[in-house]
Amino acid sequence: MKIDLAQRSRAGREQPCAQCGSTYMARRSNSRYCSQRCIKRAQRCVQSNASGAIGRLKPWLLNKGYAGKTGAEAYGLTVPLSLVLGDLNDATERLRAAGHRTVGRFTEAGLKDALRGMGFQA
Repeated sequence: MKIDLAQRSRAGREQPCAQCGSTYMARRSNSRYCSQRCIKRAQRCVQSNASGAIGRLKPWLLNKGYAGKTGAEAYGLTVPLSLVLGDLNDATERLRAAGHRTVGRFTEAGLKDALRGMGFQA
């Protein structure tokens, strides 16, 4: 059984997109994204799921001075949770009004879960 050259060159090229996770046929061995849209999303750090927003939460908290180190590897809030929740939802609304895709409003329970998931101490 002969395998033609085109079939051989496509073998092993099916891979998941680093941005959206869909499976695509890569044209090059070092390809990471399925489309120009996903390339742009990755460049703009816009994730297609909520985990991206959560990933940007820790730097936002640190830059605003709302969090700090409480130990060698532990972080904690330096301001009341209600202040963080209000400012976070205001920032999300401003981004949405400017045309950015954002996650929905944070609830107190959702924010607490996100903080615990990032290793923040209560």
